[in-house]
Amino acid sequence: MKLKPDEPPGTMEKPATQEVQDLMTARWVADMIGVAAELQLADFINAGAKTAEEIAKAKGLHATSLYRLLRGLASYGIFAEQGDGTFAQTPRSDALRKDVPHSAWGMAQLTTRPWSVRAWTELRHSIRVGTPAFEHVNGMQLFEYF
Repeated sequence: MKLKPDEPPGTMEKPATQEVQDLMTARWVADMIGVAAELQLADFINAGAKTAEEIAKAKGLHATSLYRLLRGLASYGIFAEQGDGTFAQTPRSDALRKDVPHSAWGMAQLTTRPWSVRAWTELRHSIRVGTPAFEHVNGMQLFEYF
């Protein structure tokens, strides 16, 4: 594996097997991003780099678990862990702020909600019978659900 210049971990050139494995576990990364969006971490960190403990205290979260989440996100270039133990904004985490043009915040919310995730886990149903998995799982069409 070879790290490209000026790219965060998680963006390395990899063998095809590793690339496919990364795609298979992308759901986990999406879930981390969804939790960060739900907690509005990017908006909070935008005011200045903070430790996991500072964020946890302000938001009523478990500091050790939050630290693990932030480290995981930082491994994909979403937030940057500084030498002093704080986490700072990056262009990728900045995209999760609610107040930026073309923010990814809403999409992170939409794609990681249980009703959406459950539908995707039933994709097999759609392929077998030709009806939407969303209806199968939620008992109604998407727009009716909304």
